[in-house]
Amino acid sequence: MSAEPNRDWTTGPAKFAAAVVLGGASVAGMVWSVSTRPPASARAGAPIAAPRPATDTDPPAQPPAAAGIDRVININTAAAAELELLPGIGPAMARRIVEHREARGPFRSVNELERVPGVGARTVERLRGKVTVE
Repeated sequence: MSAEPNRDWTTGPAKFAAAVVLGGASVAGMVWSVSTRPPASARAGAPIAAPRPATDTDPPAQPPAAAGIDRVININTAAAAELELLPGIGPAMARRIVEHREARGPFRSVNELERVPGVGARTVERLRGKVTVE
């Protein structure tokens, strides 16, 4: 058996070496993190540029879909593009409404929209007052 006492690494010079290695690794990690981070201007988003003046070659401006409509739309005569102006009605739903109307005839009431696949009671309530069946 050895006469040397059981030495713990925390009591000798090894603890200083461990502190230097761990401290160096921490500092190196922080330096790497800061150096590879994108600049603040890239994180915040691009600056807003002034709008470019319109020219004669630009396509006509389209009204935003969320702007709403100022008239009542007849669902028995409206084209799919016109139905898309209604809230919650996209291109696919507008096509289904037109296809349903062509296959089964004109709608007799706004409530009959619920027969179109994908149109539920909430959608009909949202459209009430914006559509008619003349």
